[in-house]
Amino acid sequence: MREEYAIGAGDRVLHKTPASFDVSVWELFLPDGAHRDPAQVAAAIERHRATVAHFVPAMLAAFATHLTDSGAADAGMTGAAPSTLRLVFASGEALPPAVAATRRALPSAALHNPYGPTEAAVDVTAWPTGPADEGAVPIGLPVWNTRALVLDPWLRPLPTCVVGELYLGGDQLALGYLGRAALSAERFVADPYGPPAGRLYRTGDLVRRRADGALVFVGRADGQVKLRGLRVELGEIEAVLAEHPRVAACAATVRDDQPGQRYLAGYVVGPAGTDVDTDELLAHAARRLPDHMVPTALVLLDALPLGPSGKLDRRALPAPDLAGAATRTAPRDTREALLAGLFAEVLRMPEVGVEDSFFALGGDSILSIQLVSRARKAGLVITPRDVFEHRSAAALARASTPVAAVRALPPVAPTGRLPLTPIMRWALARADIDHLHQFTHLVAPPDADTASLTTALDWLLERHPMLRARLVPADTEHAEPALEVPPPGAVTGARVLTPVDASVVAPGALAALVAEHAARAVEELDPCAGRMLRAVWFDAGPVAPGRLLLVAHHLVVDAVSWRVLTPDLAAAHAAARAGRALPDAAVGGTSFRQWALGLAAARRPALRAEAELWRSREAVPAPPLGRRPLDPATDTADTRVHAERQLPTALTRALLTTVPATVHGAVPDVLLASLTLAMARWRALRGEAGGGRDVVAVEGHGREESAVPGADSPPPSAGSPPGTRWSSTRRAPTWTRRCAAGPPPVPCSPA
Repeated sequence: MREEYAIGAGDRVLHKTPASFDVSVWELFLPDGAHRDPAQVAAAIERHRATVAHFVPAMLAAFATHLTDSGAADAGMTGAAPSTLRLVFASGEALPPAVAATRRALPSAALHNPYGPTEAAVDVTAWPTGPADEGAVPIGLPVWNTRALVLDPWLRPLPTCVVGELYLGGDQLALGYLGRAALSAERFVADPYGPPAGRLYRTGDLVRRRADGALVFVGRADGQVKLRGLRVELGEIEAVLAEHPRVAACAATVRDDQPGQRYLAGYVVGPAGTDVDTDELLAHAARRLPDHMVPTALVLLDALPLGPSGKLDRRALPAPDLAGAATRTAPRDTREALLAGLFAEVLRMPEVGVEDSFFALGGDSILSIQLVSRARKAGLVITPRDVFEHRSAAALARASTPVAAVRALPPVAPTGRLPLTPIMRWALARADIDHLHQFTHLVAPPDADTASLTTALDWLLERHPMLRARLVPADTEHAEPALEVPPPGAVTGARVLTPVDASVVAPGALAALVAEHAARAVEELDPCAGRMLRAVWFDAGPVAPGRLLLVAHHLVVDAVSWRVLTPDLAAAHAAARAGRALPDAAVGGTSFRQWALGLAAARRPALRAEAELWRSREAVPAPPLGRRPLDPATDTADTRVHAERQLPTALTRALLTTVPATVHGAVPDVLLASLTLAMARWRALRGEAGGGRDVVAVEGHGREESAVPGADSPPPSAGSPPGTRWSSTRRAPTWTRRCAAGPPPVPCSPA
């Protein structure tokens, strides 16, 4: 610091940070709390004629705003900023471009952006900000005796512009965490690129290296959240909002104000004395971000809430008033009135106007399915795609169709023999069918017990007949294998559920206990004997929440099925515990039996001709991708190699937004076209002639709307009461890949 910034005897460093914050090595003496008061800080700078000061970015923004608003008159200063201040450091959190621009309020001071964790003696990189830093402000280049490496999860160096985790090496690393050997081993790792016995500190920060070598902070490695099944990086949302000229400070978070309803909320502080148009900001975000990362709501604040150290306090961010965002435009006919009422019911709002966007008020893809189901029950047919395309009750009313006008599939008996679907026949031909399974591991409410779970499972087995199905091999009467569904009661919850006393199990031993019983449950699956579902109840006692493991054969569940089964089970359990009548076990919409029969009937000549076209293309041999042809005996799922890469922000943004819209396709269409071009170029570089005959298998889940005309999806839930929580802790195609015991891993594809 002395050498780089020429800090010497003629300087005065302002001490204002609490001792709990590592920057307090610089600053010790100002009374606690004053570091968050811009007026007191300005007065102290002038009174002590300080030349050097440090701010966290949020405090720097508040300080600059104070100087601009007051002209510093209340601090007794003659100009708009203290003339003695020559160096300002901003660290402790990411420095937004708009905050970096506040250096204009400090014309005599140079603004520097240092970065560093406490585990590496505070500052390890630094960057002098300037007018060129209009985008992301770099955290800079390493300081003396410091090494900064951008590595992938396997500790391999990443090239320029590729995002990776920042690892630090050098003389200033801490020895570890006092009394925390396990945590020390996790965060301080061996340095494969440094001197013998060298170490690296794993920061948990995601960065990318610019062409000039400067590092740019992207976000936290643990700052990613999943929303509606998609990864969301809050730091990226904040960076896009901060680029807008009317944003002085901003934050983003995922709200969970109502059970089961999670959405993105943005918080914005505008420049003093100016109005901020939230619609304009949302439009700006929509141009720069994919749809799932655009905040549902924007909240205008006078200032972001700060914690004791001056950093952003996310827990203090207020809940958006989604109900206040509704326009209350009155319905003009009965269909609009019905849909507006359903909007309000699904979104749990008192009232919704017919011009309000379903998604702007907190809706998502899961809630859209509930809306579709309730609309059908009320007599209107809409699809989830309609909800995404039309969004408002008024637009949906014009796109909807009365149930009576829709040609429904003919009713069928719920039990008896039914044909296998194409994907089932595919699985039977390629897999060890006995152990082809999926599982979900649920944290149950504390009031769950064996009796109530048995009752709920009985109801679940009645509501979803496929869970009772039995695989019937081909015989002399039937040329193909099929499924046989017995009447309700043939498979009971008592036969499915295995209770395990976990009340005396140490927390560290629970995982081993679950793994042991999971392997046993997998072994018990037998589709030919009708054992399609197994449940293991780990009872933690009357106070602590227990765990429920559900293992189901892949013939009767896929990735979409769990979204239906879990809320249904929760609703039935809540009714059983409360002594209420269980929900109606009848399922609305197209049953799986109707779907399977519809697929069998769809083998009409036109489809057969189309299938023959693709078979003829597949039959033409293509040169192998590697040095040898694929061997079905050895080239299985067990020998797969996963390669994961992260694309630059600009390329990712184009892939998710502008390119699909330009070609009138979806993201998978663009990826498939890109793969085709890449393979052709790769073959050309190798001197091979691919001839355009490469075949790519594409996996999907759910039901293709065009496959069976008149079919729709069943409702996702029987209606879980508010406050009912069944949270899934893990879900995967096979448990056997994570267990020491049990059957060998098998390939999976959706049934």
